[in-house]
Amino acid sequence: MPTRDSSRTRSQLVYEQMKADIFAARLAPGERLKFPDICERYKTSVGAAREALMHLKLERLVASQPNQGGQGYAVVE
Repeated sequence: MPTRDSSRTRSQLVYEQMKADIFAARLAPGERLKFPDICERYKTSVGAAREALMHLKLERLVASQPNQGGQGYAVVE
């Protein structure tokens, strides 16, 4: 049975990958982040992407932006 430390959730993995991409400038400041693009890029579900974005928002690495018909996010400049 895996230990708790070695078993990360999908949203944690996406969060770590997105954070690394922000610091490596693979996600540029001001770039709009759309759920379909995130899900395709990181091979994940909308739920995992949403949770990862919420963690990045708490760290002030992304900011929520009003979007037509839903919530959008952008990398903080």
